[in-house]
Amino acid sequence: MTFTKKIMLAAATAAIALPVAAQERTLQLGHLANEENSWHQASLRFAEEVENLTEGRIAVEVYPNDSLGREIDLINGMQLGTVDMTITGESLQNWSPMAALLAVPYAYSSLEQMDEVASGEIGDEIEQEIIERAQVRPIAYFARGPRELTANRAIETPEDLNGLRMRVPNVPLFVNVWSALGAQPTPMAFSEVFTSLQNGTIEGQ
Repeated sequence: MTFTKKIMLAAATAAIALPVAAQERTLQLGHLANEENSWHQASLRFAEEVENLTEGRIAVEVYPNDSLGREIDLINGMQLGTVDMTITGESLQNWSPMAALLAVPYAYSSLEQMDEVASGEIGDEIEQEIIERAQVRPIAYFARGPRELTANRAIETPEDLNGLRMRVPNVPLFVNVWSALGAQPTPMAFSEVFTSLQNGTIEGQ
């Protein structure tokens, strides 16, 4: 079973650590999940905590449903300074190879084991590489549950994956793993999945 970590990122430390005399500032946090998702609920709680801890000097506006942009676009935006924060994780492999280590299929037997890795020396190395290569700064980890494969036909053995046109995140790790299993992975933004399943562009995700 594969577990992954999602990382909330800020474009710079200044986004979360401003001097006492700083002017009021509004930060934008975009993510791909809908309003009912735990990511969104966590983002709203994060916004509350930031407002409380800065005594109202910093506000965080939360944009769900890719409404501020797709995940890769948001990472690019943080690098350019046009976006402040997003929730992401292994997608950072496109800049930082080590970012995918917390999403390697079957590498962890439990969330507890992965927490130990993320909180230890390996986690520190991952964070440092993300800062240096992706030019964004992790400010918090939280666990996402296991990924699940859904398809328009039964998948009961690895052979059933042969030729399956399936959506995967735009991450080399997932493209390579599913290709090795015989599927035809197609990198695609999550917001495009439902329509692509309806029109037959993909058969699973």
